[in-house]
This record gives sequence, structure tokens and C-alpha cells, in this order.
Amino acid sequence: MITKKNELSQDKKVISSNRVKALDTARGYATIMMVIGHYIQWYLKSIAPTSFLPDIAPPSILHFIFVSLLGISAQNLFVTLPAMGIIFQQNLYKQRNIDEKLLRKSVLKRGLLLILIQFFCNVLFSDPGYTWTWFILSFIGVSIIIAYFISKYSLYVRITIVIIIIILSPFLKYHFYSAFLSLFFYKNSWSIETFFYKMCLQVVFPIFPSIIYPIIGTIYAEKIIEAKETNSQYELIRNSLICGVILVSAFFLLGNIYSVINYPDFWFNLPSRLDVLYVFGTNLIILSIFYWIQDWQEKSWKIFEPFRVFGAISLTVFITHFYLFPKFIDRILYPGARQSTDFYTIMQFSLVLIILYYIYGLYVLRNNRKYSVEWLLRSFI
Repeated sequence: MITKKNELSQDKKVISSNRVKALDTARGYATIMMVIGHYIQWYLKSIAPTSFLPDIAPPSILHFIFVSLLGISAQNLFVTLPAMGIIFQQNLYKQRNIDEKLLRKSVLKRGLLLILIQFFCNVLFSDPGYTWTWFILSFIGVSIIIAYFISKYSLYVRITIVIIIIILSPFLKYHFYSAFLSLFFYKNSWSIETFFYKMCLQVVFPIFPSIIYPIIGTIYAEKIIEAKETNSQYELIRNSLICGVILVSAFFLLGNIYSVINYPDFWFNLPSRLDVLYVFGTNLIILSIFYWIQDWQEKSWKIFEPFRVFGAISLTVFITHFYLFPKFIDRILYPGARQSTDFYTIMQFSLVLIILYYIYGLYVLRNNRKYSVEWLLRSFI
């Protein structure tokens, strides 16, 4: 007799054997860029133009490549890829005639657990005033839930929603920005109004407009499935590359090069102009290249091995490199190192950290992905 539990167990095995390798590689690439980009942003020597604004790194090829050029697109891969994964899981459930209620429960559990993990990270590793801070794990948790339910709508409805969000987001930010300043200065960080404002509009990953990335992810995943079923993968890859190049070119031609070169302008997250073109374009190019090599051509190049390993432990890497290691560096190894470290020291430290993570990742994979945050998360869902 096949129970729901047995069905879910069998389905997990099928999902594992039918994974789109490009997604794991892209996640690993984004994770490596995250580690390097964060430590450059936190520790590279900086200049403070005014006493009000935060320190801003001076012109540097290191800052330009890993933070401005690659970091902007890589950080949004983290919210695009989980939504794509939801669509691939839906497709597998349909193929095996498994009750989709199991997937819905899994998505809801996963989303809520990520929100709780973010909450506990805020409580344990940050100032108490940051308890309600909205950040990447919170957003991924909410976005996969939204992506699951919004995927039920047609392609044209989702595209319309994306366009509406892109158009309205700058106006919403301008309209509510004065309200945010009032809440920020006259109410403490535990204010529920401040939390909801930041969640929707004024953080690194605001729902408006960042929710468009997982929505687009659901569309692109469906296109990949359709291409595999109709044997038109070459056309998909070609069109994706062309579209990506056009979007990136349009971004620069429309005068937005300043947003890429001057990263703080993007980081402050004031009303976005056409930054979405750059993010969509670069991520289409990245995903298309990985999909072309690994899934269509079925190449197993050794150069992708570190990306695969980092993709398997991306959540563990995020929590440890973001919350644990800076405490260790700031208080023990390098007192006062924040925004005062030179180019070569940062690169050496990042390289050592990446090697250690790689060794740890190999250990995790050889032990059936145990002994990681991902393993704990899977045990609950």
C-alpha cells in the first residue's frame, strides 16, 4: 500500500534524479559572489562623504566587479531560483499523479521556516532593535509561497502583474518615503508600521519590486519544461541569450550606467528606474549558459564542481558568513577592521574562506547532505 508519506519519499528521489543542473550551478555561483561581495562591502577601505551617509568605498576594480557588476544580479538569483524550483516540482507531481496538496504543504512549511530562521538570526546575532528586520531569508520564504500560488495564473496575467509592479513601485516609494522617515526617527525598530513599510518598499529585498524576480522565475521555468517536451531547447537558449543581451544593452543605452558603477546608489534602494533590465538581462545570460552546457549538452566540466558544492550548502554559507564570521573577525582577529582593509587582504581572506567552505561542502555531500542547515530544514518539511 502506497501512503502519502511513501509517495512524498519516492517523489523526493525522483526530484533528486531529475534536477536541472543549471539551477544548482547558478545557486553556487551566486553564493560565491555573495561571500566575496559582502566582505568587500564590509571591509574595503572607505571614504565618508558626510556624517549622515554611510561610508562608501572609493573607486576600486574589486568593488566594481564583485559588488557593482556581478553582485547586483547574483543577489537576485537567490530569489529567482527557488521559484523556478517550485515549478519543476509541480511538473514532477503532475507526471507521477501525486496529490499536489503535499507540495502545497511543503511550500508553506518551507516558506514559514525560512521566515522563522531569519527571525531567530535577527534575535541571536543582531542588535535587539533589528529583531523585526526584513531580509533575504524572510523574502525567500514569502516569495516561494507567493510564487506557488501565482503560478496558477496564466502567463499573460503574470506578465501583466510584473509590469504593474515595475510601474507602480517607484511611485509607491516616493509617496511613502516621508512616512518611512517619520516612522524611523520617531518610533523604535519594533514598530509594526516600520516593519511592514520596510517589508514592502524600503529594504534590500522589498516585496515591491523584488517579487517580480520569482514571478519571472516561474515563467522561465515553465518555458524550460515546454522546451524539453517539444525538443526546442536550442531555440530557448538562443532566444534567452538574445533577450538577455538586449535587456543589458537597453539598460546602458537608456542612461542607467551610473546605477551599476556607483553601487551605493542601487544599494540605498530608493525608487528604482530600470535596474530590472540589468538584473533580468544578466540572469538570463547566466542561466542560459549554464543550461546550455550542463543540461542540453550534458557536459560535466570540472570547473562547475565548486558551484555545485556551494549550491548544496548555500543556506549554511549565508548564515555563517553573514552572522557568525563577522563577529569573530571584528572582535578577535581584526578589531576595527570594518571598512579599513586593503584589497589583497580581503581577497586572501575570501579565498581561504571559500576553500574551507568547499571542503565542508564535500563532506556534507558525501554524508547524504547531512550536518548542514539545509539538512535541518529538510527534516522539518
